[in-house]
Amino acid sequence: MRRLGLRSRLLLTVTAAVTVALIGLITGFNLILDHVLERDARDLVRTRAVTQLDSLHIVQGRLRLGETPDDRSSDAYVWIFAGPRAIEQPRVSAETARAARALAAAPRVRFADVAATDTRLYAVPVVAGGQHLGTVVAGVSLAPYEQTRKLALLASTVLAAIVLAVVFLASRWLLDAALRPVARMTRQAAEWSEHDPEHRFALGPPHDELTELAATLDGLLDRLAASLHHERRFSAELSHELRSLRCGGIDSHASTARRSSSSNVMPTS
Repeated sequence: MRRLGLRSRLLLTVTAAVTVALIGLITGFNLILDHVLERDARDLVRTRAVTQLDSLHIVQGRLRLGETPDDRSSDAYVWIFAGPRAIEQPRVSAETARAARALAAAPRVRFADVAATDTRLYAVPVVAGGQHLGTVVAGVSLAPYEQTRKLALLASTVLAAIVLAVVFLASRWLLDAALRPVARMTRQAAEWSEHDPEHRFALGPPHDELTELAATLDGLLDRLAASLHHERRFSAELSHELRSLRCGGIDSHASTARRSSSSNVMPTS
């Protein structure tokens, strides 16, 4: 992270945060959907069993079939057992039929899932006068629910990928737009400090991050310009002193030479 630029770090942070949020949303949505579908499947198979149970008649201690609902769907499986014998049963696979008989053998309400055929069964005992006369077993195919789960997971994943791509592109554009003035001001400050130290941004009193940066750079340029002026003044004064000393030394040497020449000349009579 330290080797990346500010824009890259910010973009990576935003992308990571959005990714974690999307994963949480997808997971929560699919868990809730799975719970709802599970409840709906249980309610549906229970309703079918109770509806069939209400249609039964007890005649002389024996079960008699009533009218079968005409709107029963093709995946609505109903068994009616009078003791161990099935007096009505649908055409299903052997695995589902064996699971239905096993439920009928136990005189209690319970659910059972047949993994081989992706079917859920629900058994309701038929009791009259404290006597167990038979069992109604209803079944429902779980294939539509599984298909809904898969489609929801796929759709939510695709949607999350699209949202993540949009957020990534939007964040990149916003960060570029936000940091572009900073990069431009940095380049200008570097150029002014080298070629035109008197130039300033002069954006007024700082009221946000950019104007605060401009005020800071203006202060740095002021101090740099003052330092350059002081250095130039010192260099000029030093040059002046050196020239004065050089000129004074030359004049002194010339005077000494003239005096020496004058002393070597003999007077004539």
